[in-house]
Amino acid sequence: MQPFWRAIEEHIDAAVSFRFRISDLHNAMDDVLVGGWERPNFAESDWGNPYFFACRNLLNGAYIHAKNMPLVFPPNQPISFIFDERTDKKIVLDAWDFMRKETQLGDDGLIAADPRFENDRLFLPLQAADLWTWWVRRWTEKNLDLRNVPFPHRSEGFFLDSYDSFPSRKDIAEFFAGTVQEIVEKNGRNSMVFIRRSGRIVPFQ
Repeated sequence: MQPFWRAIEEHIDAAVSFRFRISDLHNAMDDVLVGGWERPNFAESDWGNPYFFACRNLLNGAYIHAKNMPLVFPPNQPISFIFDERTDKKIVLDAWDFMRKETQLGDDGLIAADPRFENDRLFLPLQAADLWTWWVRRWTEKNLDLRNVPFPHRSEGFFLDSYDSFPSRKDIAEFFAGTVQEIVEKNGRNSMVFIRRSGRIVPFQ
């Protein structure tokens, strides 16, 4: 592990992570209703896919974090997103297309036009990213706050700026309700969106 931690210390300025419990994702789908009784069919859409949900929010988090660090991520140097080629490319590309078409992600040139896929045996930074992912998962299983955990094998004076998001079931339900509200309004439907809060079904506002 030591060589990869050294690679992180020497070449990585910031880390972005998005984590959630799949059970919270599935339960949150049942917390949103349209018209008071109709449940949106998240399970059979991209939004019900944990990898799509994760990819979409990871891209958004990385973009927001980069916008706030212009000295680390100069506006004139587009950020390339590089994935392991064993990753489900369709899910990544679908999430990428959604973010580019439905949001302003990348309109300012901060994000490269398309993601890249590399072999992690040949592209060593991916191995360092895998190591970081392993630690994030381990910290999550121990219910640790990533802002307060000690960085493994840290050299004296080393600091890694990190952005982490860990939404709860309630947070995910609020996100889904907002997404459904946008779709309802976009399609001109005269339907009200409801959400479960504290065990009660209430109008989403």
